[in-house]
Amino acid sequence: MFHYLVKEDEFLPAKEIDEKGLKALEDEQRRKILNMVSERDMTVSELVSELDMGRQTLYYNLEKLQEGGLIASEGSRPKYFSSDIAAYYFRPENVEPEQNPLMLENVPDILEGFVEDRKIDARVIVGAPYPHGEHDRRHKNAYKAGEITAILGNYGRKRQQLIYMDTEVDEKIRERPLISVAGPLVNTLTDELNSEMPAKFTEGHDRIITENSTYSGDETGFIAKAEVEGKERIVVAGLFGLGTSAAIEALSSRAQELGENGAVVKGYGTKHSIEEVEIVEKL
Repeated sequence: MFHYLVKEDEFLPAKEIDEKGLKALEDEQRRKILNMVSERDMTVSELVSELDMGRQTLYYNLEKLQEGGLIASEGSRPKYFSSDIAAYYFRPENVEPEQNPLMLENVPDILEGFVEDRKIDARVIVGAPYPHGEHDRRHKNAYKAGEITAILGNYGRKRQQLIYMDTEVDEKIRERPLISVAGPLVNTLTDELNSEMPAKFTEGHDRIITENSTYSGDETGFIAKAEVEGKERIVVAGLFGLGTSAAIEALSSRAQELGENGAVVKGYGTKHSIEEVEIVEKL
């Protein structure tokens, strides 16, 4: 369970540790390693190059930090070490924990796999702001992805980078659950995923189709979730800016109603300000 510490009016996510964690923090070098991997994911080679420490000693210290629940690792060759917790605390046995009042408890079905144990495991992908891809188009409204990260922040925390351009997607990023924002004309990841989604764009990109219906109109968008090659993927997009805004608003305000696979939605307002969103078909 995560709690929060307050430092200069800032809430810092804090993880409870046991005696092994306390023991690991006694060593100054381990604290230095912890600080480094809190800034960014690092490999053993990167750590060796920045520390006055042999590989065997480094491996020993990394093992102690992992045993103490202070850092995590992923990948194999190379293996990356990371920590996305801002603070740690030790709770004596006679002190009862309090419920964290700041973060929503129930992760919506649509975000299962994207937020696990109060940790954001997803990456949000937007189209690059310059002409690129098969359609040679640019994504002018990539700033909307900030709203997606705010939605994820209701349920989990992540200190590392969450938003990437589609031109930056590499094999390491592909290992994560991905949320692709905007349509296939401006986002090459959406173009790649389109045929696998329960709602998708037609070849002419002028309509959205599902198993049951066909939709058109500037105000139409969708949130669609599918497993692609064993990895969780979500597309949040619309035929035009208003439709994408409607999809983002639906994920923000009506996520619990979207079910496991998402929905086609219709927005009312402007492309910059959606006043109301309607769920027109659950997928």
